[in-house]
Amino acid sequence: MVEWLEFVIKPSNYISSLCYSILRLEPFTTCSYGCVYCYARWYRGPHGKSQAKPWLPKLFEKLAQRLREPKPFFRLATLSDPLQPPRGPFHPVIKRLLRIALRHKVPIVLNTKGDPRRDPELESLLLALADHGLLIVQLTIPYSSRVAVLLEPGAPPVEARLEALEHLVGHRVPVVVRVQPLIPGLEEEHLWAAEEALERGARGVIGEPLRETREGLERLYKLLGMDWRRWNWEPYQLGEEPGREPLLHPTSPWRLQMHTALAALAARYGAVYSACKDTLRPDAPGLTRWYQPGKTCCLEWLGFRRPVAVRPTLHEYHYLSSARGESLSWTEFMDKACGIGLACSGSLEGQPSWIRKAYRVHENKLRRIVEGGALQKLLGKLADTEQPGGGGMTRDRPPTRKGGEERFPTDPMESDELVLDELELGRTIQLLYDAFASIMDAAGSLSPYVPTSSDIVDTILDLVEAMAAARAGNRQPIYYEPGCGTATVAAKAAERGMHTICLELDETLAVEAHRRLRDNPLAHTVVSDLAVFRPRRADTAYAYLLPRAVAKLLEALKGLGASIISLDYPAENDPDKVLELATIQIDNRRLHIYKA
Repeated sequence: MVEWLEFVIKPSNYISSLCYSILRLEPFTTCSYGCVYCYARWYRGPHGKSQAKPWLPKLFEKLAQRLREPKPFFRLATLSDPLQPPRGPFHPVIKRLLRIALRHKVPIVLNTKGDPRRDPELESLLLALADHGLLIVQLTIPYSSRVAVLLEPGAPPVEARLEALEHLVGHRVPVVVRVQPLIPGLEEEHLWAAEEALERGARGVIGEPLRETREGLERLYKLLGMDWRRWNWEPYQLGEEPGREPLLHPTSPWRLQMHTALAALAARYGAVYSACKDTLRPDAPGLTRWYQPGKTCCLEWLGFRRPVAVRPTLHEYHYLSSARGESLSWTEFMDKACGIGLACSGSLEGQPSWIRKAYRVHENKLRRIVEGGALQKLLGKLADTEQPGGGGMTRDRPPTRKGGEERFPTDPMESDELVLDELELGRTIQLLYDAFASIMDAAGSLSPYVPTSSDIVDTILDLVEAMAAARAGNRQPIYYEPGCGTATVAAKAAERGMHTICLELDETLAVEAHRRLRDNPLAHTVVSDLAVFRPRRADTAYAYLLPRAVAKLLEALKGLGASIISLDYPAENDPDKVLELATIQIDNRRLHIYKA
């Protein structure tokens, strides 16, 4: 019973249906960081001086030595920050847990606002875990220090967290940034935080909306100098819980728009975005582009180098039902889920009994959701059922303008509400929103779609790979292909280990591209027009476009130092080849080489 209480997150409608992270290491009884919005206070009591659990490592050791492959991963932690106290060396209990994980090869998701640089011993343990492919660091950075001092009074400064992120990345530790909680009114702050982390090498971004009581919202927004009633809110729970004040979270349109903007920003850096417990949306399939069976929205697969035990959730139910074209019964679902290697409670023979019990109780809760009325209610909450604007980011005053370009306020202390240009998005088939509306020239598309001839693809990619490697050094190169069509070339680029962004304006072709690329975590499909596409980082690009489109591509990549290969067509308005570095003749085809 002690093992069950200590290592397993309690089943609930959201956790059991959408969350893969059900196993935890909770080394403290409370948290000294004192974050105003902290959800954990409903489960473990108020903030205060943290008290360690000195007996936990011994229990974890007993558990770890009995785990069998594929092993489940453990989240360190869920109800308190594991890197405590706020100053001085971290508590020995943390280092003991990490040593045990390293000794028994137990994968760890470290979720923290802390700065591991201040404790060399702990930092060395993290580096060792990363070297063995057993670690992903989720560093929480939701906004700038100006907001953090109000909402996270005891946590390390944002600048220290960003420096720690860059330091860890420099030592080959996989890091993703958690932008949470997502708070209406702080949209620009959230984008700033995500971009700062991506600039420093974060491999992914995870967003999770705020959930709070009415009293908590009043307290939080009072600190921000805003009125929480300026935004629309909806119940978070699927039903009332006796004895607990109801929780609220932002309405579906706002959440969709915020996730969309962050997903677009991540894509511009060749990174991955996932929305925590808020992604099963029939109106926004691009928000689950990370998904395939065996991968989770924790993005642990960006760091782990061995398979882990992944439980089935509604993501898998949606995926397998969609593949069949109709809803599966529970028995059919479990047969298929176990058949593709997911960790079902009945297929965990050899694992400790409490692990099997943990998976079983969450499975039973998921079954009640699938077979009962809760499924449609939950899907309704995760879908955008309101009209655009109703509950989304509304504007009650005109934006300012700078240089003729519409801009929105950027100071959350001076504005009641912020609206993002990235949120003015179409709601068509967008597989991954790039946060800009598509702009068509009067003549129509910049280029007709003609696939690259297969006999020249390998030659082109050999050149692309060589030029990208020379620029990227030790990191994985970032490759763009505008007008990628059905992703024939892009798929091969991803297979070669390049972060591949496939840009396609034609939505029908983009669907086919998405199907081809969705099983490769390095590949992204973006519905976009070159006229508005502006990446933040690129190493190389290949295009089979008309001269006018080639010129637009050079403009889009200007200043990034990327190498560009254009098949057959040179850039328009460059008759003296001022921009062109070289031309390579291959049989009867020409490759025009440019440097942006």
